[in-house]
Order: sequence, then C-alpha cells, then structure tokens
Amino acid sequence: MVGEEEQSFLMDTRWLQKVIELASPGHHDVLFLIGGGNGQLASSLGDASRIVTVEPDESIANYLYSLELYHTTVLHADPCLVLGDVPFDKLLCLQPRHLDENILSSMLRVPFSQAVLVMPDSLLQAFRRRDRLGALLRASYDTNVLHAIPRNAFSPTLPYASSLVELRPVSKKDPVASSLRLLLREAGTMRGLLTRSCREFFRYTLAEAQEAVRLLPQDLLKKRFWELSEDEFKDVHEWLKLG
Repeated sequence: MVGEEEQSFLMDTRWLQKVIELASPGHHDVLFLIGGGNGQLASSLGDASRIVTVEPDESIANYLYSLELYHTTVLHADPCLVLGDVPFDKLLCLQPRHLDENILSSMLRVPFSQAVLVMPDSLLQAFRRRDRLGALLRASYDTNVLHAIPRNAFSPTLPYASSLVELRPVSKKDPVASSLRLLLREAGTMRGLLTRSCREFFRYTLAEAQEAVRLLPQDLLKKRFWELSEDEFKDVHEWLKLG
C-alpha cells in the first residue's frame, strides 16, 4: 500500500513487537499514533483504552477508516496542528518520514509520559545541537537511543538510517526544564516570563524575582522568547541554571 507520497512502512514483526513491549500500553492509556501505516501497529495495541491515529496522507487515512480498528480514531491532519488538541498519555511513531523538527517543537508544548519513535538518525542531531531547540530537548527529556533499525525492516527499504528512540519527560521538579517549558508556551516579554519563572520554580518573592531579573541585559528583557538569538538563548538557559 502506497499513499500519495511514497512511504516506507515498518513491516518486520520483530521490530513491531519491540515497540509494543517498550510502550507497554495499560488499560487506561490513551495513545497518540503519528502515521497509521497499514494499521498493523494500532491493531496490536489492544490494551490501550483509546488510540488516536493522525495520518497526513489522505489515501492512507481513508484506508485506515475502512479497517474500523477497535478503539481507534483516525484523523486526516497534519500531526503538528492537532498534537496539542488531543490529551494523551503516550506518543508513538513508526514512520520516520513523519518526524521533523516541527514535530519535536510541537511535542515540547504538550504533556505525556512516554514517546516511542522510529527516528531518522539525522534528526537525532537536533538533540545535540547548541541552539534553542536542542537546549529545550535536553532540558525536557531523558533520551534513550535503543537500537539501530535495519533499513530492510521497512517496505519498501528505507533510504536512510533510523533508530528506535524513547523519550521520557524529566521530573516536573526540575526548575530549569519547567522554566524553559513555561517560556516556550507563553509569548510575553522576557522580563515578565523570567520574573514568573523565578517565583514559580525558584520560590522567590516578587522583590527577589525582580532583583534577579534586573541582572540580565535590558535589551534582552524587552524581547519575546522567539526573538532571542542563539547566543541570547544560551545566556537565558545558563542564567536559569544558576537560579
């Protein structure tokens, strides 16, 4: 089965079983599945209370509709656009073509307990880069690269290297990760966001928070989070570590 754009589907049952064992869905878990493939994964996740499959390819989405998979809702949509609209516990994706930096950025905005992803090795570099996305990913997740997946485990053969990756959000008590997630979610000026971060995560009084924020350059404080340069973002990240 091939959709509007040629895709490679993970067909090797040994690797599918590894994904299922790793995700180990419980009876109360809601799963968010990016890319439905041929429906094999969704049909094997019977313990989950509900599966939301988001498939950007219309022809594949229509095929999945026709299967009437148990406890599965199929949405034909861009995963980035609906990721924050569907509450879920665990996120899965077996189709590397559906994963990019936009997906990673969108994931940072939503809470979940675990993500099991077949990720292009080239995308793994985003977790190591010294830029805003890389800093947020490292602050937000414990990342475990488990296995390199053979290209011939896919049909047709995947044209690039990929790995099975598990992400787990770091403890909510981590003040740096919590502050960075707060900054990501909101679009206010740096002054207001950092003051709030100090009060919420470092338990400063308002006066203490205001005094701490005054230590940062005024030009930076007038900016919004998305306007920061890479160097300015590094400064904010390091400053939060010292909080």
